[in-house]
Amino acid sequence: MTFVSMLAQAWSRSDSLLCVGLDPDPARIPAALRARPDAIFEFCRAIVDATADLVCAFKPQIAYFAAHRAEDQLQALIAHIHARHPGVPVVLDAKRGDIGSTAEQYAREAFERYQADAVTLNPYMGQDSIEPYLQWPERGVILLCRTSNPGGADLQSLEVAPGERLYERVARLASERWNPHGQTGLVVGATVPEELRRVRAIVGEMPLLVPGIGAQGGDIEATVHAGADVAGRGMMVNSSRAILYAGSGEDFAPAAREVARQTRDALRAAVPVDHGASGKDADSALALHEFDLLILDLGLPQLPGLEVLKRLRARHDGLPVLILTAADSVEQRVRGLDLGADDFMAKPFALNELEARVRALVRRSMGASSSMLRCGPLVYDQVGRMAWLNDQPLELSAREVGLLEILLQRAGRLVSKEQIVSRLCEWGEELSHNAIEVYMHRLRRKLEIGDSVRIATVRGLGYCLERPPEQPGSP
Repeated sequence: MTFVSMLAQAWSRSDSLLCVGLDPDPARIPAALRARPDAIFEFCRAIVDATADLVCAFKPQIAYFAAHRAEDQLQALIAHIHARHPGVPVVLDAKRGDIGSTAEQYAREAFERYQADAVTLNPYMGQDSIEPYLQWPERGVILLCRTSNPGGADLQSLEVAPGERLYERVARLASERWNPHGQTGLVVGATVPEELRRVRAIVGEMPLLVPGIGAQGGDIEATVHAGADVAGRGMMVNSSRAILYAGSGEDFAPAAREVARQTRDALRAAVPVDHGASGKDADSALALHEFDLLILDLGLPQLPGLEVLKRLRARHDGLPVLILTAADSVEQRVRGLDLGADDFMAKPFALNELEARVRALVRRSMGASSSMLRCGPLVYDQVGRMAWLNDQPLELSAREVGLLEILLQRAGRLVSKEQIVSRLCEWGEELSHNAIEVYMHRLRRKLEIGDSVRIATVRGLGYCLERPPEQPGSP
């Protein structure tokens, strides 16, 4: 199985974007383990076993092992993860960067000695520093692109062509010439969500390893809104010290699990995709909330998927519906389509095909043939979640981006506060009408420059995004 396939299955199985970084500092290992000759292994093993069901990947940092002559413990740790928790990919954080035979030896070290599923690399020596790793098409190659450290901007943000930064050039190369086998990913920090959003717009559904939340100040909600793909996945959001050192006594592993669970839940809550565990849950949510698309599994408990679809259409709800099923029979497809489904996919399927079908259905439901939405000089990319006004990029918060998307999808039509709340909030989340007014005020200040577009308020009813009427004598 390839790294990308393993990662896609891990996202689906764990419903988690969390990657736990394994950076063991002997000085911070609990005293009860410190005297053991394999203390680093035992500490990391306990963390892994306590958190494996909460993560999409583990990321051991090679320097923390090599500095203490613990390479054999790193080797044993990765073997333990593969044996005890099969299907959880291991990304070896090495950040190697060399060429020729030296790079070949580094590749053998990562993939033969340590049996890592993927490795991080520094690509700034160019394609020949990456090629030796690409000879292992089943393994992942994750390239530094835009890192979360403060000094990363010294080089990565340099303009290499009009309107193009160096990190954007790396992202384009990684998505094209440096990805012949579909095994490449990128490291993009969480500390500047707008740059993360730009990278996602360039690379599409490519996996991103995202450090920088927690101690480095990255905001979880802004990070997920900027970096998640259309299915609400596509990222390994790394957290290391906050989880590893959540406890310092004998209860360090349960303490680590609790912080990992809280982090996973926070990441889940930020994903703009709602999940129903049963047909009854889905039917209730569809009756109460407004959605852009329904991905419907026919094998749901409590209420069959086709019954959910029948009830949806009986309410005269035109929501686009994509059916998933394990049975690829003509009869089942015909029945689902006759009941009102818009598309159909049989399991197993390629994640990138699912994401492409989702984008197409949403575009069609909005009356668009492109991912770009426009209202006069205001342009919004629904895939990259980026906006421009008069060809100038807009700096918007995650809430403002969501609000702008709602208004643009219904440009020229009234959008009620209830519709906005339903679209912006996850299940169980509350957002007051006063909060909507605050976000609308902030968005209005950023848009209404030069009277090119405006947000009209209809008292007691809602809002409408529109172009101001042309003045007499205007061209």
